[in-house]
Amino acid sequence: MDRSVPGDAFETVDGIELSARPIAADDKDALLDAFRHLSQETVYQRFLAPVKRLTESELAYLTELDHSDHEALVAVTEACEIVGVARYVREPGKAEAEAAVTVRDEWQGRGVGTALLGRLAARASKNGVERFTGVCLATNREMIQLFDEIDPAARHHSDGETTVVEVTLPTRATHAIRPALRAAARARPK
Repeated sequence: MDRSVPGDAFETVDGIELSARPIAADDKDALLDAFRHLSQETVYQRFLAPVKRLTESELAYLTELDHSDHEALVAVTEACEIVGVARYVREPGKAEAEAAVTVRDEWQGRGVGTALLGRLAARASKNGVERFTGVCLATNREMIQLFDEIDPAARHHSDGETTVVEVTLPTRATHAIRPALRAAARARPK
């Protein structure tokens, strides 16, 4: 498996150096620690449910990947703390994958999600993924606006509680999503 990620090192908007790399099976403890540092609101927005802890089987699912149909990149500090995760999952042979990004609350609005999503899009393109879909709470206006900015032709399907948004993966021009991600991060209330 190729574990390289284009541009491994990156800086946050406030000048802190982080590294991006594929998640590995031995990241279970670090991922569990990152989960413990998420606010209840962030957990609910990510999992669409009030998840209190991650089980062993969930940790295995989140860290033991094939890096083709299921990929996850993590942003880590010098101390090897995971501060963000971007992941996609697709059914084998499909051109569409569901994507999600989670950043620890104290790291939100600092460009971590932007850096990870750009790298994930490049990785997905290499693996034959052409489109991302995203699921978010219908009340998560910032995320819906972000998807609309990434792809003005985004399609929405809502059941009143959750919204599924289909966006075209910007694989050839990942720089085009940066302004939209940064605007969404700045608009997010702290």
